[in-house]
Amino acid sequence: MRLPHQNENCQRACSHQQKTPSRTQETDAGVMTSTANSVDYSFPKSARILERAKFLKIMKTGTRVSGSSIVIFYRRKEVGLARLGITVSKKHGKAHDRNYFKRLVREAFRLCRPQLPTDIEINVQPAGKREDPRRPLSLPGMIDDFLYFSHKVRIR
Repeated sequence: MRLPHQNENCQRACSHQQKTPSRTQETDAGVMTSTANSVDYSFPKSARILERAKFLKIMKTGTRVSGSSIVIFYRRKEVGLARLGITVSKKHGKAHDRNYFKRLVREAFRLCRPQLPTDIEINVQPAGKREDPRRPLSLPGMIDDFLYFSHKVRIR
């Protein structure tokens, strides 16, 4: 068994390179806060539907609204934030296609949440298969679908 001598690796420890700066992030003074005058565009965990039972309840007792690229099931709840759940089956495509769909839906929901009613739970599914060229996925298309949905809900 070999035991290293004292200071045997001192050349390795001494480096002529500068130390990398610390990666801690400082808080920005210009961050929007949720006040009466500003709009909150965040997507906190409290705005997500996470339990399977909630998804099933929305699907069974909810109402359906179809858009050009998504189908939205919704149901009214007591009070609180508008909440979002996303359901994408493997029929929609490979994992990267499903993840892309979920990212677009989350971003569209985050941007449109101020226009949505606050007493609502939403479950979003893709409309048709991903390979359908008549239904291309895009953020402006998703936003249009959410605004159409908001308009339909306010009428009812």
